[in-house]
Amino acid sequence: MSGRSPPPTNSSKGGLRPKDRVLSFMIARLPMAQVLVRQLDDDAVEALKVRAALNSRSLEAELREVLHHAARPSQAERVALARTVRGRVAEALGRWSGSSDSGALGHLDVEALLR
Repeated sequence: MSGRSPPPTNSSKGGLRPKDRVLSFMIARLPMAQVLVRQLDDDAVEALKVRAALNSRSLEAELREVLHHAARPSQAERVALARTVRGRVAEALGRWSGSSDSGALGHLDVEALLR
């Protein structure tokens, strides 16, 4: 027994002391990455401003949305990744078991891995 008592809590405020609530908030709000893009075509910026206005968003919010969707892998990329992972797992299992049967996981449905 260390002789230390657990930190006091305030059950009426979610069980955390004010100092702990602030720390919890700070951890949840870690800074996000920022990107600076130079030498954009003026026509592209104007088109993005129009798109932002049509979506009732600021230019910054519209750019964030565009980048968010552009960064997500396509269905074809997800299928390719699932097949690669399946192949590597099958190879590793084959080496581990001493079997040369790399088709041990051939029954896995790649489409099911994407759901």
